[in-house]
Amino acid sequence: MARDINFNVVNDYDKNLSALAYVKAKCLFNLHGRNTCSPAQCEMCDVQQGFDSCMGELPVCDRLRVMTQADDIFASMQQRHMYYTRWRKATPVTAIERAAFGIKMFVGMLAMLMGVVLLIMAFAKMSAYNTLKPTTVSKYILPVLDNVEGNLRDTNGDGLVNCIDYAIVYKELWDSTVPQELQDCCEIVRNYNKAGGMNHLFIRVREDGEQKWLFLEPQGDRASYAIPDIWRWKYDPQYNLYGETSWWLARRK
Repeated sequence: MARDINFNVVNDYDKNLSALAYVKAKCLFNLHGRNTCSPAQCEMCDVQQGFDSCMGELPVCDRLRVMTQADDIFASMQQRHMYYTRWRKATPVTAIERAAFGIKMFVGMLAMLMGVVLLIMAFAKMSAYNTLKPTTVSKYILPVLDNVEGNLRDTNGDGLVNCIDYAIVYKELWDSTVPQELQDCCEIVRNYNKAGGMNHLFIRVREDGEQKWLFLEPQGDRASYAIPDIWRWKYDPQYNLYGETSWWLARRK
């Protein structure tokens, strides 16, 4: 039976997930914010490998929770970095300040590595973790995903079947499955990052009345459907474009 998704239970397990989300957000920030890492370095990085090991121990619903929270933390880091950069342009930097900054970076990376090790140990002891209770919206996510392939078609008549069609079919199935008051909890999202080679449509879903969004790949399956899990370093959430759902649905033939 599929695991259900709930973001409202707060316990020690959630605290571990939050720590794991911070590790991922820090990696995203180093890659997309400060540009101190490259995709090739990420593949070999001990922090990334430790993160992947932890994620492999989690149910798919909790992997999605981690990546959603990591997106929020990454956005906050980006904003702070922008303010810091503006301030530094107006302030001379001494050699002592540069050295202090280097020490802080080293200590920060060391803390991240220690955090990953502790998380691996914690998750190894939680193999019997119980599934979370279903919530209003989460119970529809995977059943709708199961039906996408069986209803897939060329929705816009362009002679292709691609991410546009997967996103539109998921949204159609969602609207025909959930109660009318929950239809707006599912939207089509476009990520357009020309420099990163990303121009892709996918889905986001939120709990009714909540602000937390779950970013889903309608081309995925029950084993892997979280956008950050599938696209990894190519996915940069700051390039997400929202409010286009009606426009894409209007392109249907």
